[in-house]
Amino acid sequence: MNITRIAAAATAAALLSTPLAAQETAAEVDTDWYVFVAEDESECLAVSSPQRAEYFRDGAEVSATTDEPSLTVVYRPGEGAMGQVAYLGGFPFSEDEPIEAQVGTEAHALYPDNIWAWPPSAEADAALIEEMRVGREVRLSSFSSRGTNVVHYFSLNGFGPAVDEAARRCDN
Repeated sequence: MNITRIAAAATAAALLSTPLAAQETAAEVDTDWYVFVAEDESECLAVSSPQRAEYFRDGAEVSATTDEPSLTVVYRPGEGAMGQVAYLGGFPFSEDEPIEAQVGTEAHALYPDNIWAWPPSAEADAALIEEMRVGREVRLSSFSSRGTNVVHYFSLNGFGPAVDEAARRCDN
């Protein structure tokens, strides 16, 4: 994992330590995505929480408790990060298999590193972001280190404008 992804993970985790609603400074709008900008505009994020979650073990639905998950698109021009997708699952992922991000009929692989997962390349980030721009929902299916299949559903309502604003604000 490169240093840019580590820094993105640390920033997103810090933002999620307080409720998203408490961090919102703009007027209320109809969106499920929020934009966060560092004071010096060296880093900008578009971030969302899942609308719902499902948990399965041995094919049966079960209940589970996790830390707060999020899906983030990171812009950090000083480090060459211009649209990196980062998924915080809220639990340690199984390292044995990739996480599937499905938008409509298109599936994309994200690769886990403890509680975080990312697409394998900048090209994969860009392809996933383009699919998310035209989709209504992204479904992230993963397995926990304990073998539970965790499925998070993120609304894409407001995704395009949030990503565009994050990119614009960090376009140095």
